[in-house]
Amino acid sequence: MRPGYLLTIAGLFAALPAAAGDPQSESCPAKDSCLTLPFLKVFFNRPAVQTLVEVSVLIHAGSSEVRGNLARPATDQRLPAVLILPGENGLAAPSLKAAREVAGIGFVALAIDYDPEHLAGASSLLQAVTGGQLRERVDAAVDWLAGQPFVDPGRVGALGWAEGGSWVLQLAEQGKLRAGVVSGVNACTQTDQLLQIRATPLLVLASRRSGCTPEKARALQRRISAAGLPHTIRFTDRAFAEPRGPAPSDDQIWVDIYEFLGKHVEDAAAANTGRLLPSETPIASVVDIMLAINSDQGLRGRLSRSLSSPPSGEPAWAQARSEAAVLAEAGNQLLALGPPKGPLAGWRERVLEFRGAAETLLRAIERRDFPAIQDALRVLPKSCASCHADFR
Repeated sequence: MRPGYLLTIAGLFAALPAAAGDPQSESCPAKDSCLTLPFLKVFFNRPAVQTLVEVSVLIHAGSSEVRGNLARPATDQRLPAVLILPGENGLAAPSLKAAREVAGIGFVALAIDYDPEHLAGASSLLQAVTGGQLRERVDAAVDWLAGQPFVDPGRVGALGWAEGGSWVLQLAEQGKLRAGVVSGVNACTQTDQLLQIRATPLLVLASRRSGCTPEKARALQRRISAAGLPHTIRFTDRAFAEPRGPAPSDDQIWVDIYEFLGKHVEDAAAANTGRLLPSETPIASVVDIMLAINSDQGLRGRLSRSLSSPPSGEPAWAQARSEAAVLAEAGNQLLALGPPKGPLAGWRERVLEFRGAAETLLRAIERRDFPAIQDALRVLPKSCASCHADFR
């Protein structure tokens, strides 16, 4: 986590005793004490640590478009990013406020209205017909965000509530996120999807409205821990971002979200993205990676041949999983190297497409879902071909 965020938090708490004795403090209204005000009220009443840039955007998604509101610190650095997926109210006050608050701690935040027709709340038949359209919009938004010149494409997370929480889970399952925060999903009653997401850490804000009780949330956390999954279940007094008065636990929820995003998205670069330190010199070239990892004679080809039929026995499944993980990791190496020719933004988009396809294969292997494995193996070469057409 960057020092600026830690200094902001430390500075806030260091200022509390003095401010409490000064009723005219900038951070504290005259009638209140900083020691009794909620954490976030004090935090966001303080002078801004850095100027935020806020703009409206329009993202093309196949035959439709997605409206969004982008907030980010005014800096030339590549920053981690968070896609914000609200419920049916779209770009209403809660999602705009969430974008500003996430941007205020050093992230690029994009809140989108992916469902202006309220298709998610329509009949089951209409949802079946239009679900692909919503998926196309959400995928286009996360790809667009990762491709911006001020975003580090290896550090993209998501925050979603109500219907948006379900889309965060789908993005995590596709391997498109470093981490996700979800609220409103039926975590305690429909656990299958959550337990299938093995590599992308999730913070699940569970409430009674989403079918949880404190006891059920603790039991689910025990199941997750026993399975070795990186997820955290946090029971809250009410659903996150409900449009009514603040609950006593809201401050701690936001602190939990900040810490989670800092650990799993912002700090992910050093541990997980494969980005090179300034003193390191690349050893493998793009051509080396393509021949050894991504050619028909390399790892991808060997994996395709070994998965022409279901693996027999645990050692074969373990070998297939390891090879798929290395295949996905090659995407991170390609992001770090950059294109041999052509625009950098287009290179990132194509590499992220390849990495997402490889991670989809990895998740299917982990689930022992052979039909999904075959689908993923058919998609993977298509991402390679489109990249070769642009950059080879």
